[in-house]
Amino acid sequence: MRARFILSETWANLTRNLSMLLSLTLVTFISFLFIGASVLTQAQITKAKGDWYDKVEVVVWLCPQPVRELGFRQIALSQ
Repeated sequence: MRARFILSETWANLTRNLSMLLSLTLVTFISFLFIGASVLTQAQITKAKGDWYDKVEVVVWLCPQPVRELGFRQIALSQ
């Protein structure tokens, strides 16, 4: 008896407030879309990191003189 009353009142309020129902559905859909996109992006970043981790090498050259004293051509020619 109580469940039938709750369901009938819920249905009556949902049909009365169609704009609220539509906005609730859209907000929920967009939220789940962003959550899914973030999960897929994180998975792709992890996969790309695993693929490139051993293939990329970073080299840092330290200049004994301050960089502002050297021009770009001088730095390129000195290496």
